Amino acid sequence: MKYIFCIIAVVLTLATWIYVFSIKDKNKAMLKVLYVASSVIYLVAQFFVFIKIGRRSWGFLDKYSYLVQAMCLFAYILVILISTLVDKYIMSIQRKEERSISTFVQIRQGIEESIVLEKHDEVKNRLMKLSDSVRYMNPVCHGAEKEEAEILQLIQNLKQYSFNEEALCQICDDIEQLLKMREIRNRN
Repeated sequence: MKYIFCIIAVVLTLATWIYVFSIKDKNKAMLKVLYVASSVIYLVAQFFVFIKIGRRSWGFLDKYSYLVQAMCLFAYILVILISTLVDKYIMSIQRKEERSISTFVQIRQGIEESIVLEKHDEVKNRLMKLSDSVRYMNPVCHGAEKEEAEILQLIQNLKQYSFNEEALCQICDDIEQLLKMREIRNRN
């Protein structure tokens, strides 16, 4: 019973190392370093507490030895749990940014295609102005999924209303307003 926390420390360290070295994802390199470092620190702390306090049988300090060793185990589990949750949060943000960038690229390509296909000079000039403004915008925008979806829909509408110059100008104005709203959200 006296060695239970040392055995747990060795088993957890070995399990952590096996898990870390089985991960092939290079994006989790910092997480691997944190796992290995925390497992080594936990193992050293557990043995230190055992050697300094637990090995001696002082009677009244035995219960404190188990308490300190249990706190080391709790701290280790807490560090692993927090680092895993932080990693999941970072990965979700990264996925959102990748979606935002891909949507932005679709918007930009849609505008460029519309410029090439457009026959009306006024509409073509407005689309070129939109293309220039989009070129210098930040492709990552948080919370603007609705505006981006509406812009993509309006770009699809540009192809449908190719015969009506007035409707095309209105669509260009709507796209410009939505791009401004997207830019405002991006600043906040």
